Amino acid sequence: GPGTVAGLICNVIFTQPFSSPVRVVPFPASGPTSGFFYGRTIWTGSGFTTNFTMNTGPTAPPLPAGITLQLGYIVQK
Repeated sequence: GPGTVAGLICNVIFTQPFSSPVRVVPFPASGPTSGFFYGRTIWTGSGFTTNFTMNTGPTAPPLPAGITLQLGYIVQK
């Protein structure tokens, strides 16, 4: 929400582990989030089997007041 600082956004735990590592691709899930998302680095890395975290870069500015960050993700095997 407003005032969010750089660093960890969330930790997602899969209901069932994957048998081999997967890649996760985050994307904006709302119009207002798109402006925030595409102006900053949001990453997850790759090679997950049980969980992943979404993070922002150390120089990412805070989320503007009145905008709720809504992110989705795609899991690629």
